[in-house]
Amino acid sequence: MGVFRILSLLLFAPQLFQHGQAYNIGIGQSDITGPAATIVMMGFADSTETTQGILNREYARAFLIEDADTNNRVMFVHCDLMSVMQLVHQEVLTKLASKYHGLYTEQNVILHASHTHAGPGGTAGYFLYDVSILGFVNDTFEKIVSGILEAIDAAHHSMENGTIRWNKGEVVKGGNNRSPKAYLANPASERALYDSNIDTTMRALHFYNDEGKLRGVLAFYPVHPTSLTGKNHLISGDNKGYAEFLLEDELDDVIVGIGIANAGDVSPNLVDNGNGTFRGEGKTLIESAEIMGKRQYDTLSALIEGDSELIEGSVVANLSYIDFAKVSLNGVNATADNPYADRTCPAVLGQNFGAGTEDGRGVGGFTEGDLKANKLFRTLGAIIKKTPKWVQDCQDVSKVPLLAVGLMEPKPWVPAILPVQIVKIGQFGIAVTNFETTTMSGRRIRKTVKKALAAAGVKEVELASVSNGRIHSFWAESTGCSTTRAGSSGCIGGRCI
Repeated sequence: MGVFRILSLLLFAPQLFQHGQAYNIGIGQSDITGPAATIVMMGFADSTETTQGILNREYARAFLIEDADTNNRVMFVHCDLMSVMQLVHQEVLTKLASKYHGLYTEQNVILHASHTHAGPGGTAGYFLYDVSILGFVNDTFEKIVSGILEAIDAAHHSMENGTIRWNKGEVVKGGNNRSPKAYLANPASERALYDSNIDTTMRALHFYNDEGKLRGVLAFYPVHPTSLTGKNHLISGDNKGYAEFLLEDELDDVIVGIGIANAGDVSPNLVDNGNGTFRGEGKTLIESAEIMGKRQYDTLSALIEGDSELIEGSVVANLSYIDFAKVSLNGVNATADNPYADRTCPAVLGQNFGAGTEDGRGVGGFTEGDLKANKLFRTLGAIIKKTPKWVQDCQDVSKVPLLAVGLMEPKPWVPAILPVQIVKIGQFGIAVTNFETTTMSGRRIRKTVKKALAAAGVKEVELASVSNGRIHSFWAESTGCSTTRAGSSGCIGGRCI
């Protein structure tokens, strides 16, 4: 939480009271569909789930906002991907620097993923994320990078005077908390502030040109696009992609992106199988994706037609790189005697990661919420890399360590230094994270950023999770030990929020 508060307070200080009254907007779209045959899909870590065709194509959708008074720009690119890996982020920025010479940089470009699990993988360059894909896949990587750049070019060249409006609405039956026991571990006083164990609010930005024509819509809703489970073999944007398709098909020349917010513990599958797993409401996986997509479509369609508030104020974006393995929390610094007191530590993969989620169980022998170390798996993990005692003690707050992925040699299996970004568009703020944010952690981030930016006129804050890189999940400390994949795959620990 301190990371977002400091970033909000310090990085925006010189520009808090620069209020633009007009905007220039640009919208662009390009295909980023990767290889449709034989490539392992990214999301369920199942090497048998390979691409065998296309259900619907995946796109990058770029939304350009320029403050006409200050010429400050933000380029937000929404992608139908599981994650925009850090290697993709860096390659896009390198090519933008060569072409635009400082106009679009790491500070004002956001590469966001919808988090669909129905696309080809192999773009991370880190072992943990590429191992189940059976390695790096250059064809996938090049298609994503080139498609993102084409969408940015299209937005850049279509820039015109315009206005931006925002509103929000509720999605009915739009998700299910897949870690309810973990959610109940949050303080009762905090849970009492909310009506549900998931967030049901969709927030949307609407982009109009000076003639009043709607050019684009960028929305966020916290639910996993995993209606298509690990049994699926067709490339797709899943439920969010279906909602995007319906709206773009219905509206005349309008680009629509539906991003993901704090959905780390939110499943689209609402039917309880009675064995600790859930499934979708349809007779088939595709029908389930369409049902959940239609609900997001219904809400966003109503928001497009409904009352909205005019965006007014400055456009500011700032990014800072944080070493998440070395963050001191609550003002307490690490010491030689206690190197893990109130701090994060090198990444580990918790043993309960193998239990999977309620959307699909993983490897046998792993059980949700089991804090007793499995001796066999711990021994096997130690053969690969023995977890130092201080790291094990640090991580034991939230998980039983299995693999010290952040200490692997010659190169860690996951990144530790990752960007954190804050975007201000008038009275609307966006907290940009690499990680999947769970329901309660997302609420805390929104509250923190909103408070920090209140003096700048920010009245509403949304999360853009799974952006600019990937480091698994971000959870409240109180819930970490109870979750399955969300907590045990969090990696960076053990006292996150």
